[in-house]
Amino acid sequence: MANPQITTAPVATAFSTTNTSTATTGATNWSAQSLTGPSVSSTNAESVGMNTTNIVQSNLTRKVPYSNYSVNFDRVSNDYMSTTAGSSSILSGATSCVVSLWFNANTVASGIAGLQPFVSNTNTYKTHNFRWWDNTGANGRVQFYLYINSSYSFVQNANAFTPLASTWYNFVGLYDGTNMKLYINGLEVGTGAVTGSVGTSTESDNFGVANQYNLDGKLSNVAFWKNEVLTEDDILKLYNNGVTQDLNNFRITPTAWYPMDQSYTYFNGSVLVARDVISGKDSTGVNVVQENIVGSAPGSEASGTGNSLTIADLKGNMYNSDKNAYSINMADYADGVTNPANSGRSTDTPS
Repeated sequence: MANPQITTAPVATAFSTTNTSTATTGATNWSAQSLTGPSVSSTNAESVGMNTTNIVQSNLTRKVPYSNYSVNFDRVSNDYMSTTAGSSSILSGATSCVVSLWFNANTVASGIAGLQPFVSNTNTYKTHNFRWWDNTGANGRVQFYLYINSSYSFVQNANAFTPLASTWYNFVGLYDGTNMKLYINGLEVGTGAVTGSVGTSTESDNFGVANQYNLDGKLSNVAFWKNEVLTEDDILKLYNNGVTQDLNNFRITPTAWYPMDQSYTYFNGSVLVARDVISGKDSTGVNVVQENIVGSAPGSEASGTGNSLTIADLKGNMYNSDKNAYSINMADYADGVTNPANSGRSTDTPS
C-alpha cells in the first residue's frame, strides 16, 4: 500500500466515531483497513518481520504505578486491619456491587492453615467475604461470598488456581443483581446466578482476617463499588496490565478505596491506619505497625525501604537547596484537642 492518499472525507468520518486509530511513522505501516464507520479500530494491526533492531527507545512506554508500597500481613503475628464497628458495612444493603483488590502471597499452603482471607465483614460475613484457599491440596479456589436472601451465595474459579508466592494478582468479585462473577487479572473465571440484595450489617469491615484465620501476604489498592456495576472493559482497565492506577479518575468512582500505599497509610503512634480516599471510612491496624508497610506493589517491585535508618538520618540538604526544614514527630491538631486528627497534614496549631 505505497503512498496512500487520505482524503478529507474518510478522515472526517474517522473523527466522527468513538473509535480512534494511531499510525506509526512511515506510510507502509498502515494496514489496509477501512477508515469509515466504527470498524476503524475493530482489527488490531499485527507486526510482521519485526526484531529487536526495529525497536528504538522512542517506541517504548511504561505506565507508572500509582502505588509503590503495600501493607504486609503476617499470619504468625495475627495482623489485620478493621474499620470502626457501629456504622454500616461498606456493602450493606447493596443491590449490586464490585470488590477489587491486589494480593501477593508470602506463603502458599493447602488446607485450612493455608486459607488466605482478603476482606470480610467481621467473622460472620454478614455482607461479604473474599478469600483464597485450597481444601484438598489440588483444588485451590478464589471465592467471593455475599450474604444474599439470608444465606451465603458465592462464586469461584471453575478450574483449580494456586497463586505463586511473591507474585501480584488482581482479584475482582462482581454482583450485578442477577449474577455473581469472578475475575483474575482481568479475565472472567467463574459465574453463578443469584438475585436479591446484600444483607445489612453494622459490624466492621476487615482486611486480612476472617473467622479467626489470618492473611499471610500483602494487600494493595482495595476498592469497593456499592450499587454500581462495572463492565468487562472496566475490569480489564482495573487490571491495567498489572499496574495500579488513580481510581479517582476511574470511569466510576469507587464507594471506598484503600490504596494501602506510601501516600494513604500513616502511623498514628501505635499502629498503621489505612486511609479511605473516597469516603473517609478508615481502617485501623491490629498488630500492624510501621514495619508492615513494604516497598512492593503491583508493577513496582523494587521500591526501597530503610534499613537501620532513624529520623536523625533525614537531612534538609540536597543539590542547590541546603537549608530545608522538616518536621519531626509533628501531628495534626486541627480538631483543637490533644488527640491528632486523621490527616496528619494540617497546618493548624493547638489553641
